[in-house]
Amino acid sequence: MVSESYLYPENVSLVVISINEVGPYVVASNLDSDYLGISQATLDEYISQLSLTTIVSLGQGHQYMTGCFEFPCAINSDYRLLIIATRIKDYTSHDERLLVGYFHFILFLPTSFTIRLPNFITMEESLMKTLTRNISHRGDITNETVSNLRDILFYNIMEYVK
Repeated sequence: MVSESYLYPENVSLVVISINEVGPYVVASNLDSDYLGISQATLDEYISQLSLTTIVSLGQGHQYMTGCFEFPCAINSDYRLLIIATRIKDYTSHDERLLVGYFHFILFLPTSFTIRLPNFITMEESLMKTLTRNISHRGDITNETVSNLRDILFYNIMEYVK
């Protein structure tokens, strides 16, 4: 169970998923198995399944829905997922159709935190602007920068806490 210390960015993890010619893949992450109380093998399998699920659910063929979406965390009910789906330039793509890549910024938020938030759609415009101010292309997303981005998104979300 997540304690009342959920109001710190360290209690939130961020996984960034994209799609390339082969399928969905993890671009960057600061999520570790201890955070969810599971083994590394279980985490790797879950993230693989999650990337497929979110890309299929929100990608809708080539529609590529953008915005904020809430998903359950199937592996640990103490968490909810806030998925910010957006299009970002991806100069690493070999496929012309994916030069404007499709990315999911998946925040793992304690459920005790999410119940104090409004509907995620209420925060959508602000969170999307935060992403575009901080990420201009795929090269801006690395394991080194993901913790900083998590903090920026966290503090943006904190403005909505009831």
